[in-house]
Amino acid sequence: MSRSAHKETSESKARDCARRQADARGVPAEIMLPRVILVVATVLLSLLGLVMGFSASSIEAISLDENVYSFVGKQAAIMALGALLAYGIGKHVRYHIWRDTKIFWAVWAVIAGLLIAVLFFGTNILGATRWIYVFGFSLQPSEFAKIIFVIAAARFLAEYTAGERTLRQLVVALIVAVVLPLAFLYKTQSDMGTAIIVVMGLLAVLWVGEVPTPIIVGVTIALVVAGAVGMVGYRADRLQVWLDPWSDMYGTGYQVIRSFYAFAEGGIFGVGLGNSREKFQYLSEAETDFIYAIIGEELGLIGAVAVIALFLAVLFAGLRIARFAPDDFGRMMAGGLTVMLVGQSSDASSHSFTRAVSSSV
Repeated sequence: MSRSAHKETSESKARDCARRQADARGVPAEIMLPRVILVVATVLLSLLGLVMGFSASSIEAISLDENVYSFVGKQAAIMALGALLAYGIGKHVRYHIWRDTKIFWAVWAVIAGLLIAVLFFGTNILGATRWIYVFGFSLQPSEFAKIIFVIAAARFLAEYTAGERTLRQLVVALIVAVVLPLAFLYKTQSDMGTAIIVVMGLLAVLWVGEVPTPIIVGVTIALVVAGAVGMVGYRADRLQVWLDPWSDMYGTGYQVIRSFYAFAEGGIFGVGLGNSREKFQYLSEAETDFIYAIIGEELGLIGAVAVIALFLAVLFAGLRIARFAPDDFGRMMAGGLTVMLVGQSSDASSHSFTRAVSSSV
């Protein structure tokens, strides 16, 4: 090799090395950009959530004779605490801790115990018993169960891929740690929404883990069939109302119809921040389950699309980070949790977004 060619090769390697050394800690550039996107999108969604949460909850707070800032104040405190915990965990706790058998099963046992505790000590809120009170704070164990189920699937599949488990051991572990507790959650709490969201995360683990497509398709079909079998009684009625709320417009369809009114009123550009009419207790749960309708009313179709765009940015960034994870377990865990998170947001807004488009154009 000539001296000039050798020099060019060396410079190319140096540029490649510099490109990958994005900061003093040597974080690859392929991860730095998605990381920035993830942080920015998360901050924007959080700030938007606080602003819209205040707007949507102010009337409810006044009606309860509480301080107008009571709802948003609690949310801001929880958000600050969550941010500190997230930073601390991200800074000092590596995800490989979930490969530690004792730690994993200890956390799994605590969460499973909380799910069982809901059955005996749960508090009924709006017809559903999914919460328990711990030291004066309401806690929904299913939110933690979502995470541990996806982590369990990623861990066991990674161990199978590495030859640490046989296929039979993989199936048994998934049944014990994921399928049975998920079925228990679905049966005792009648929470099909959580079950669907967890299934999305589990399928994402299979996809990111490069499980053969026929297997993923077969698992998906089996899950769809199981869901269809379970879609009886009031669940079938709720599905019918979701598809056609006017079939029971003065009953279970009322809430959905009011959310459509909110989107129709908002149009393209919205009625303006704080100017929602539906939040004046025409639309129940405006500050929680139906806050997306208030966003569509006050910020219009543009605001509604912006929210979805931010969640898509989270999806893109999360999957890019997962792609460059140093091992199979990290890749599957990051990909599964990302899809589950974004899937949960789309579950809450997709139907409303469709109506927003049809109402505005």
